[in-house]
Amino acid sequence: MPSSITWEDKGLYARFNGECSIGDITKVFDRLAADPRMDSARYAIFDYLGVTAHDVTEHDIEHAAALDIGLSFTNPRLRFASVTTDERIRALWRHYISVNVKTERHGLFETEAQARAWVAERAGA
Repeated sequence: MPSSITWEDKGLYARFNGECSIGDITKVFDRLAADPRMDSARYAIFDYLGVTAHDVTEHDIEHAAALDIGLSFTNPRLRFASVTTDERIRALWRHYISVNVKTERHGLFETEAQARAWVAERAGA
């Protein structure tokens, strides 16, 4: 589960550690959607660098993409950046992006610095 979910000035940063499930990921989406800051958020960074194992499937990731599509109607300026070097997780997030209607809202990066630079450029963060 996420070891930390931190609201920053213009967005949310979630860091996942250890074993990760789709429930851990959807909890972040739920917290994002329920927070009044969601309306003005420009980015959400999902950092998976600390994940050591996961049981997330392509079907699971399609569920997360559906949540994201809903958020895109609430806040069309919101951008998502995922950070991982694990090729299995990267493949899942490439699938997530491919099934998402608004693919320009998403980026996949190997470092947090790359993700932050991308959201700063794309989302004005």
